Amino acid sequence: MSRYSRDHIRLAEALDCVLVVLCSKNSTAQHVVEAAGLPRVNIVAIDFDKDLSLLSRDSFGTSELLLNTPFQPDGDLSAKRNTALLLAHHAGWDRVFFLDDDLLIENPDDIRTAADLLDEYAVIGLTTNGFPDASVASHAYRSIGEPPEKFLGGGALMVAPRTRRSFFPEMYNDEWLYMLDYSSFPPLAMTGSAIQDEYDPFGDPNRASREEFGEVIAPGLHFCVRDGVMPRDADRDFWRTFLSKRRRFLDYLLDAHQKRSEEDPDHNKIIAAIQSARDTSSLITPAFCVAYVNAWLRDREWWSSHLDEMPGDLPLKEAVTRLGLPALIIS
Repeated sequence: MSRYSRDHIRLAEALDCVLVVLCSKNSTAQHVVEAAGLPRVNIVAIDFDKDLSLLSRDSFGTSELLLNTPFQPDGDLSAKRNTALLLAHHAGWDRVFFLDDDLLIENPDDIRTAADLLDEYAVIGLTTNGFPDASVASHAYRSIGEPPEKFLGGGALMVAPRTRRSFFPEMYNDEWLYMLDYSSFPPLAMTGSAIQDEYDPFGDPNRASREEFGEVIAPGLHFCVRDGVMPRDADRDFWRTFLSKRRRFLDYLLDAHQKRSEEDPDHNKIIAAIQSARDTSSLITPAFCVAYVNAWLRDREWWSSHLDEMPGDLPLKEAVTRLGLPALIIS
């Protein structure tokens, strides 16, 4: 169970909203039931298994493309977020707030403000404070004296699932693609505050490697749109240039850390992490980036059509049953 589980339950009670908890790893639906006690709101606790989910890997061309490649993700966060979108569609919810289990929100009014802003903006994120919630490479950049950037992240995100027909592709930085339209950025906003729990970004030497493909595709598409180029028009030359810039950045990080004192307790871990990212980056080709973007565009079309074919405005228990996942409902 997350250290913030009971805080999240109290938060849902303060907001008088349904709380949906998608459990995996060391967390189970039964743990949630035990932590909830006698809550004043409905709680849906789901033992999540992406292999049993309605959204299997073959549902999305983007996931199929990464299958059996060095870029295949091993987490279930994107699948959980998409499952939550499906539940919201079935239940007829106009607003959904995504909250990672390692984030604490001290003021419920921050979420109320984000919900109100959905009348003007497509996606609203809470500003992440506390420990920086960033990629391994970004943490390595920060550790040589560069300030952390504030950006919209998926950890504390307010969305309108019935009007925004977008999905979370199975990769790191999946929220960046959720927030991107076919040819532009929708209206986005940041408000309030969410406190990120501290963690060791360099503890797993393979984490940077797993993040690298998403560290290329997501920022690459954002730079593409920012420069007035539609994603479908981002050709091999565009990705060749972007990959070159990314690799120069990783080389700069590696050189900077190799010159630093080995008295830094994270010295060897940071160098190993950057090297693993460089190794993975060297395997990403411009042609594969083009293929992935084309698959993502097709997946967006499929997702929108898929939602149109699914029943909505169902009672909560029936909406949960439609997901086909083991769940406990406390009401």
